[in-house]
Amino acid sequence: MQEGNHIHFVRIVTALSALQQSIADKFFNGRLAEKIQEFISGYLEYRIKAGKEDDVAQYKAGKEYIINITRLGEFLEELEYLKIGKPTPLLVSRDRLLRHKLALLKKVAERKVPVPVRQEAVPARPAVTRSAKTKSKRVNPTAEKILSFVKGAPGVRTKEIVSEFSALSDRTVKRMLKELTRQGFLKKESEHKAVHYSAN
Repeated sequence: MQEGNHIHFVRIVTALSALQQSIADKFFNGRLAEKIQEFISGYLEYRIKAGKEDDVAQYKAGKEYIINITRLGEFLEELEYLKIGKPTPLLVSRDRLLRHKLALLKKVAERKVPVPVRQEAVPARPAVTRSAKTKSKRVNPTAEKILSFVKGAPGVRTKEIVSEFSALSDRTVKRMLKELTRQGFLKKESEHKAVHYSAN
């Protein structure tokens, strides 16, 4: 089974390399090279952590790798939308990446992760109820993209969301996160100085 994962990984990298060869624009070619490098590093880190016996570490490594795959997939969608690169390598790359992500999601979902028990007493939060009106509110397309990104990467930090949507100003992204949280689409959690968001 592990050999099959390696073969899928090599096929994805091969397809991504073929796609990179078809991109004449230096800016997008460089961005794709960075994304390929991040993907390879993420895979290697995942494989190293997956070999450990700690279930929590394996689960976290899987989740981090899925976030990495999601970012690469969104970049490939951007290339397709902008019609950059040849369509065949782009579609092959997306197809292989999505199949790999699906297999990984199934594997991570099957893994039983022990829930760590906190030593200190945590004050109970008041129950938050959302009316049907709140859930049915429409959000703008950019906020929908931010929401789908957070859904694909639960527990993502504000800094990572801002860097993913670098075309927008930090202030705009943070305002949209605040609005999505207020409307009940996102849940905001603070840990030390970091703020994490998850979909409700």
